[in-house]
Amino acid sequence: MKLPESELRVFALRLLESVGDESREGSRSAERVLKRACGRRPRA
Repeated sequence: MKLPESELRVFALRLLESVGDESREGSRSAERVLKRACGRRPRA
C-alpha cells in the first residue's frame, strides 16, 4: 500500500495525536514505526 507523502504526514499526525494523550511510550513506538515506514519508501 503506497500513500502520497501528504497523506502519510496527515496519518502520522493523527496517529501521534491519538497516542500522545494516552502515553509517551506509545508515541515513541509510533515514531519508530513511522521512521521504519518512511525508510522503506522508495526515493523519487
